[in-house]
Amino acid sequence: MFGKLIEDKFENTYLSQCYTIEAEDSWLWTIRFSPDEQYLVSASDEHHIQIWDVKTQEHIRCLQGHQDSIKSLSFNEDGILASASDDKTIKLWNIDTGDCLLTLTEHEARVRSVSFNPENSQILASASDDETIRIWNISTGNCIQILRGHIGDIRTVCFSPDGQHIASGGNDKTVLIWDIQTGKSTVLQQHRNWVRSVDFSPNGKLLLSASEDQTIKLWNVNSGECLKTFSGHYSWVQSVRFSPNGKKFASGSADRTVRLWDVNQGCLTTIQGYTNCLFTVAFSPDGKTLASGYEDRKIRLWNINTGEYENFKGHTDWVRSVTFSHNGKLLASSSGDRTVRLWNLATKECIVFEEHQSWIRLVRFSPDDNFLASCSDDTTIKIWDLQTEKCIQTLEGHQGWVRSIAFSFDGKLLASAGGDGTVKLWNITDIEKSNAFTLCKDMMIGFGL
Repeated sequence: MFGKLIEDKFENTYLSQCYTIEAEDSWLWTIRFSPDEQYLVSASDEHHIQIWDVKTQEHIRCLQGHQDSIKSLSFNEDGILASASDDKTIKLWNIDTGDCLLTLTEHEARVRSVSFNPENSQILASASDDETIRIWNISTGNCIQILRGHIGDIRTVCFSPDGQHIASGGNDKTVLIWDIQTGKSTVLQQHRNWVRSVDFSPNGKLLLSASEDQTIKLWNVNSGECLKTFSGHYSWVQSVRFSPNGKKFASGSADRTVRLWDVNQGCLTTIQGYTNCLFTVAFSPDGKTLASGYEDRKIRLWNINTGEYENFKGHTDWVRSVTFSHNGKLLASSSGDRTVRLWNLATKECIVFEEHQSWIRLVRFSPDDNFLASCSDDTTIKIWDLQTEKCIQTLEGHQGWVRSIAFSFDGKLLASAGGDGTVKLWNITDIEKSNAFTLCKDMMIGFGL
């Protein structure tokens, strides 16, 4: 087992102990909760997977076997863990026992991504620099399909919502849609540069692709027909996302604009023309509103049906983060002005939280919308009670700015990623036992839950 356990005691009344595990120097690529939230797993350049007991904060075991960096992890609904590595292998693990159940060795180059089928926990897809996507039946360990069509690195794969199709995009400027039942693919070749992002509509019938050729294309998944090409961006398009009802979508580009589009009518509204840098965007839960935060200190709330927007003013520095509450009634924002602002969208009233001592990078609502978490360059995380409008916990332990935070599904835990190269897991439900432990220590590259 790597590293050593250090117990750090803090003066803070809300934080009784911080458990820190110092690992070998390595980049941490990803962390994942197990489906039952009993375990947290992490993967890094150390070639190992670490498993932690969420309740006790104890390090349970280290899964060893990979010979190179581990870039992707995926759980199925049965709790089986898949890992993808630069050593060209995929491993399947029983995390309760630590046993490696299978090693899949048929890829001939690094494996960049693994993803379980949402409708069949025994089916796994993997994408590799060997220009193949492989579909595996993990109950037998057999590769049941090899999907060839890309030329060059395949960056990512994603299943359709019903698990019947896979979309992939790569450096060869193509999007491929694969029928899982037949293994046949439709090659979509109209892009003129790398494909950076793909997204299935909620019903799985449509696919969006975004490219460095500055366009977005809308495809019919069944026929492979390009239904529309959306032009207007003046630089590469980084990301596209459908709204929850699938009728609209938003795109973000290196040209510093966010654009709103109607799937059926073509371009409904183009949001453009800002010389200020755009830092953050978020859809409301009902998909009718888009919030965006800018360098000009303003928040704009867009009606995606009409293209009209309202300005929310109050911040005195760049707006770094915006997020809607889960019930859609509140909007939270954070800024370089060291404040968190909570906006009532019905009344336009604003509450200002001012206890941070430096830039606030991110805000997140708890799942029940009763609390708000904020993380800052002042090395702290603060938990705000939205009923009393007071800070009820200050979580200290990071040795540098805190760049990202995420609540667990039940709201009892908070994970944080810092510039000190650590990820910490906090128990925020028991004020007297608000503990944290460090998963990996080095430069943080990716963080996802």
